[in-house]
Amino acid sequence: MNELFEVARIILNQKLDNNNKPSEKELLFLEDWLNQSEKNKALYAKLQKKSAEELLEREPLALNQDSAWQRLNAYAKGGTAMKPRKYHWVKWAAALFIPLSIGLVLFSLLKPHTEESISPGNSGALLTLSNGERVNLEELKDITSLEGGVLSKESDKLVYIEGEKSGRKEKIYNTIETTIGKEFGLKLSDGTEVYLNPLSKVTFPIGFDQNERVVELSGLAYFKVSHDASRPFYVMVDGMKVQVLGTSFSVRSYEDEGFAETVLVEGKVKIVDERGVEQALLTPDHKVVLDKSEGSFDVSEVDARRATSWVEGYYFFEDATLEDILNDLSRWYEFEIEYDRPELKEQRFEGYINKYEELDPVLKIIEHTNSIKIEKNGRTLIVK
Repeated sequence: MNELFEVARIILNQKLDNNNKPSEKELLFLEDWLNQSEKNKALYAKLQKKSAEELLEREPLALNQDSAWQRLNAYAKGGTAMKPRKYHWVKWAAALFIPLSIGLVLFSLLKPHTEESISPGNSGALLTLSNGERVNLEELKDITSLEGGVLSKESDKLVYIEGEKSGRKEKIYNTIETTIGKEFGLKLSDGTEVYLNPLSKVTFPIGFDQNERVVELSGLAYFKVSHDASRPFYVMVDGMKVQVLGTSFSVRSYEDEGFAETVLVEGKVKIVDERGVEQALLTPDHKVVLDKSEGSFDVSEVDARRATSWVEGYYFFEDATLEDILNDLSRWYEFEIEYDRPELKEQRFEGYINKYEELDPVLKIIEHTNSIKIEKNGRTLIVK
C-alpha cells in the first residue's frame, strides 16, 4: 500500500505546476513499478489522459484545503493556533494533500477482488403504528397508505397528510426507527421534513393539534421545520427540549453517548432544560452541547453546513478522534471495532468522507497516514 501511494504522489506531481517535480530516483521508482505488470502500464496510460483537476474531483475523501493549510502554516511559523495534543491531523494534511485523489483511484482499481469490502448503508426504516404493528418500509414495493401517511418510494420518504386541526384530545402516534446501516426521511403532517441517521428514532402524532407540535427523538436527525407562528415546534430529547417556529437544524442524542447536541443552520431555536429553564438561544452557525452527566450546557460557534453535511451525503470531521470517527462510521457501514491499545483512539484527523463510497479506501488512508494498522476480520475492524 505504501508503494501505491508513492506512485500516486509521483504521478500527481508530474501533472501539477509546482516545484515538487519528480527526482531522478523517483522516476526510476515509477519506471520499475510500470515494468512490474501490464496492468500497471494500462492504468498509468488512463491516468495520463486526465488532468490533475479531473482527478481531484473524483476524490471520495478529501481535506478542507483552506482550513488545513491555514493551520499547517500557523504551525510551521511557530504560531499558537494549534495545541500540542492536536498535531496528528497535520501529519495527515502534509502527507496526503497531494497524492490523495490518485491514490484512492489507484487503490479502487487495483485492490484484490477476493477481499470482502465494506459497503455503505442505504435507505430503510421500521414504522410502528398506533396498534403496535411494525412495518418494514424497505420491503414495500408500491406506494402504500399507512395510517395517515403515504410511502413515496421515489424519494424514500413517508409523507403524512395534514388533516383538520380539530384539537381532539386523543392523538394517534407513529414511530419511525432506523437500524444500523439505514437512513430514512419523512414529511410530517404540517410539512416539516425530518431526515434520520442510522440507529435513530422519532415518535410523532400523525396530525398535530392547534396549539403546538411535539416530537420525541433519540439518535441523530435533521429537521426543516415548516413555519407556523401559532404552533411552536418542539423536539424532545433526553435532558433537553428544542423549541422552534420555523428553521433548519440537527439534533443528536444517542443513548450510548454522554452528550446531546443541537446545531442550528437557519432561523433561531431556544434550548430549554428538563426543568423548563431556558439555557440558550441559538443563532445560525452555533451549537449547544448538553453534558448529560453534569446537566451543563455549552454554546459555541460552528460551521453548521459541515456539521450537518451527512444530510448531503458527506461525513465531515474536524479535529476528531479516531474513536469518534469510527464510531460514527460504524453506524452507517455496520462494523465492530477493537483496539489493541487505548491510546490509538485519541489520534486526530480532519477531512470529509463521501458516505456512499465503500469504506476500504478510507481505512487505507487512515492506515497510511499514521502508525496504525487496521485489519479486517469479517465485519470487525482491529486497530493496531
